[in-house]
Amino acid sequence: MESMRMSPLIAAKISAVKRKHAIVSLISGISLAVAALLGILAVTMIIDWLIELSYLTRAAALIANLSISGYLLVRYAIMPVIFGPDDETVSLWVEAQEPAFASRLISTVQLTRPGAMEEGFSRSMCAALIRQTEILAEPVEFTRVIATDRMGRNAAIAVGVVVLGLIGLAVGGEPAGDLLKRALLVPGVDVPRKTRVIMDEDELLVARGDDLTLTARAEGIIPDEGQIVIEHASGRTQVIPMPAVEGQYGQFARTIQGVQESFTYRVHLNDGRSGSRHVRAEERPAVADLSIEQIFPAYTGLPQIRRAPGDLSILESSRLVLRVRASKPVARSGRGEPANYVHLHGSDARYRLEHDSSDPTMLIAVDGDQRSIPLPKFPHRTTGFSIHLTDELGLTSKDPTVYRIDLIPDRAPTVRITHPLRREELVTSAATLVVGFDAADDFALGQARIRYRMNLPEDERSDFTGLTAAYFNNDKLEGTAVRGIDGPINFTWGKNDRPAAGLDRERFSARWTGVIVPPVSGQYVFIVECDDGQRLWINDQLLTEQWYWEHRKQIAESQPIELEGGKPYPIKIEYRQNSGEAYLKLRWRHQAAMEEVVPRSALFTSMEAWAEATRKEGQIDLNLAGHPKSFRGYYQWRMQSLDPTPPPGTMIEWWVEITDTNDQTGPGVAESEHYVARLVTPEEKRAELMTRLGEAWNPLGTITERQQQINQNLGQMIIEQGRDRGNGNQP
Repeated sequence: MESMRMSPLIAAKISAVKRKHAIVSLISGISLAVAALLGILAVTMIIDWLIELSYLTRAAALIANLSISGYLLVRYAIMPVIFGPDDETVSLWVEAQEPAFASRLISTVQLTRPGAMEEGFSRSMCAALIRQTEILAEPVEFTRVIATDRMGRNAAIAVGVVVLGLIGLAVGGEPAGDLLKRALLVPGVDVPRKTRVIMDEDELLVARGDDLTLTARAEGIIPDEGQIVIEHASGRTQVIPMPAVEGQYGQFARTIQGVQESFTYRVHLNDGRSGSRHVRAEERPAVADLSIEQIFPAYTGLPQIRRAPGDLSILESSRLVLRVRASKPVARSGRGEPANYVHLHGSDARYRLEHDSSDPTMLIAVDGDQRSIPLPKFPHRTTGFSIHLTDELGLTSKDPTVYRIDLIPDRAPTVRITHPLRREELVTSAATLVVGFDAADDFALGQARIRYRMNLPEDERSDFTGLTAAYFNNDKLEGTAVRGIDGPINFTWGKNDRPAAGLDRERFSARWTGVIVPPVSGQYVFIVECDDGQRLWINDQLLTEQWYWEHRKQIAESQPIELEGGKPYPIKIEYRQNSGEAYLKLRWRHQAAMEEVVPRSALFTSMEAWAEATRKEGQIDLNLAGHPKSFRGYYQWRMQSLDPTPPPGTMIEWWVEITDTNDQTGPGVAESEHYVARLVTPEEKRAELMTRLGEAWNPLGTITERQQQINQNLGQMIIEQGRDRGNGNQP
């Protein structure tokens, strides 16, 4: 027979009772478990503070605490939720508080169970029973059967325990916190007593052989000295004093020198005991092997070669391939500062050492994307490099070896003139000058050229020589000037002479500017004689100054100044005249030579005028047939090839210039000795040839005369020998 359907109203009310029962059981059980957990933990902390429980005892107490708390949680919170009351039990609870149901509620629940309707049961009577039960149940609050007193009591106990625990931690401060850590088995925490030992590091890393300073801080009663108990990895125990740090209250420190092995240690300060701390001693990374290869600059044409670390005489601008094997695995460099690098001494250059393979000990020096590093040019020619390593623990190499490098500069080429034999030749404009030369380089010759400089005859320089003059109608070098070109500076103005048109005889001033070109190199002394005042600058250096207002005759002599022959130097002379005599004279003296007025031919109005007067410089490129290491050749230099053809009297200073193929620090340049070709007329050349022929004939005449004298002496000896034989003096 089909079962009766449960009334939705009754089903909902029974479900509400089950939910309340689960909630009340869960809160009550959790509160009970929390109260037990915290209570037992507090008891453990108190006992630990009183008698200092061992680690094993604290571990056992914690396990027991967790077990008891877990049991209470399962027994009074989880089990009641999982295995809660069924519908019939809830019905009985409700009927016990509501007698009016008179077993109708339990009967209704049972009749609606599957299979409860048996043969002979009246469905109409059962339905009437259910309707009657619904009427009775509608105003009744079923959930009242679940008491909440136990839940409130347990929750209040748990909250009380939590509050008391927080208050205890707050009042107890760090000691209470340390006791809690010990109860929770946090390692390295001491029992706080009169003196509390505070240590920051749990583990220290030290390089083997380095010194290590151990530190500790005391709170509470501060002793004068503490102790360090050291247990070495070898099993040896050592107790050493730990003195207080002067000037730092509560601080203690002791340096362990030359740590050779790992160890653990504890610090004792009064009755305070620290937890065990570990010191790990590790070897620093070092260079186990170093491979060096030299890459020569391309212009040398030399192949890459291996070099020994102790024999590093390296050509400038070479590159080095450095492969390093570390004594232990090293760290991999990130994007920032490299962990491993090569420092090139003599510069700030640092080149990254990258791992060369899967082997964590193999490294290669890199420069950007190149697996080699450059050797730049250093002024002192001597440098070196050192290798710096960092292992995976952060230890760095100490006092790295500096590998010395002697940088060898690329030698400049050499060149000498083999023809003509004379340093100075007289040639006509139609002549061909044969230039012979030898050149050589340590690697390869680059270019060769004949360089020359033409100086016109002095009679053709008159448009350019002299100094630019500016005369002022006052003695202050102010106002509008009367300009002109003067030279040499050798003036004496008489009573009726005026230095320039429109100027008064008295109270005038003048300034001369331009360049001065000494004929030969050496030291020059300049002498200025004047009346009244003068100032002289050469190469922007004030050499003489006598800038007087009153009438005065004077002579000023400069300190020697070094000047290079044929080189132009800026010159400026200032003069002022007040009254009386007026004169200005500029003279010079070259080392031991006679003093003379500076000639007009050595003075030019400007640098441009000097360049134009000396006409021009030029060059003739020579063919070396490739880039040989050495070359011997000749060039036929036709004077008519010069454009324009220089007139007779022109001096051509010439030399051979050679460059090499060094495109890194060069090229190197070499100059031969300077030769001179003077252009002369055909008549002058013939006269010179006759003179040279006479000079060659004179030695021949002398040789003939000497030969005649020898012959005469030989004849005389023969005659005297014959006489001796005739007189019986023959031996």
